[in-house]
Amino acid sequence: MADELIPGEWVETLEMRLATRSGWMLVGFTPVEGYSGAVKMFCDGAVTVKDGTAFLLPTDGKEPDEARALGLTEDEYEEVKSASMDRRPPRCPPCRPTDCLAWLEGGTGEPEIPEGRTFERMPRIQRCADPQKAVVYFWSHDNPFGNPYE
Repeated sequence: MADELIPGEWVETLEMRLATRSGWMLVGFTPVEGYSGAVKMFCDGAVTVKDGTAFLLPTDGKEPDEARALGLTEDEYEEVKSASMDRRPPRCPPCRPTDCLAWLEGGTGEPEIPEGRTFERMPRIQRCADPQKAVVYFWSHDNPFGNPYE
């Protein structure tokens, strides 16, 4: 496991070492420092093979759908907001990760888009220019240990 701030030369060195040991490499990325050289190595030329609904990026001029962005119902979202204001644990999960197993059966694994609403699509999985590599995007609601509402 490496961080996105790892120099590109180190990525290349690690790839060579791992190739002789049947190893795997994971490089984490959080956009704190922007588009680093290591991120460029993976993302330039990558093709999106799975995308998802970006409920926070509406294209219809309406408000973002924060509840669905967290995988919650409207009632659950109100409970999470109320609990945050009251500084108490919510009575429901703070978010629900995308059901990636639904992808295997042709489903989206995400909440249904309300009728009349439209949103941007954002990558979930990209195939890198090097077919031995992939980029997997973990959205905020995919982290069950975080607090994506805040």
